[in-house]
Amino acid sequence: MVGEKLADFIVEKLHWADSMLEKLSSSGYASLELLRLIIIGAHVLDLGVLDLLFKKGLALCNVEKHPGGKYILFGREVFNREEYLKLVRGIYLGCHSDTWGNYTFVSFGDHSGYTSEIMLEVLLEMDYTTRDDSVYRLLVPVFTPEDMAVMKTISSHLSRLVVEFIEENLEEIVSNLGDLKPYKWADFREIFTEAWHWIFGATNNILADRGYVAKPAAKSEGEAEHVKWLEVIRKVDSSLKSGIFY
Repeated sequence: MVGEKLADFIVEKLHWADSMLEKLSSSGYASLELLRLIIIGAHVLDLGVLDLLFKKGLALCNVEKHPGGKYILFGREVFNREEYLKLVRGIYLGCHSDTWGNYTFVSFGDHSGYTSEIMLEVLLEMDYTTRDDSVYRLLVPVFTPEDMAVMKTISSHLSRLVVEFIEENLEEIVSNLGDLKPYKWADFREIFTEAWHWIFGATNNILADRGYVAKPAAKSEGEAEHVKWLEVIRKVDSSLKSGIFY
């Protein structure tokens, strides 16, 4: 199983990164397991690796679509919603994000439930913040521009290692994909892009079961299982903070 092999590979290769994670500004209130999930599970296995696979011609991402936007499309046949939930629940498939001013609000988890549009008025409901009068206080890990530099260092290094792992195991992966019906007519890169989401999803699930990364949870019935965090795009003038966030 590629997911199991990849989980072992990550644990073996990442021991050097924990000391860097512990220096992040949010490490004082966010667990090491949560930081691993955010940086390894999301920024490395989802974002970083997919970007490298795209550059190597193995994945097909960010395709221009009408009437606007960059994405790929595929269809999945299911008999009912319960069957779909059983199929994907607990498999952590990707990131959702929305940028507002200097802040990017990010969630990472499965796609088994509804996804709310990330806006200031729903941040309370989504547990990004708590509110005291007119001031919103953050409840999730926050990554400053300095933290993002550390994250980039870890992600770029580990992403290259994971792509090397994929290339070494590509024959096994391609052999397994050959049993899929779309393989007969669809662009291999599209199939591989979708397959990679299932592979790194399984890897994150295995790492969560082992206690190595945090295990996302749903707040309510019908909601996707996910974790949330905030990334600060650029340094923010401290005089502006008091009116919006602490």
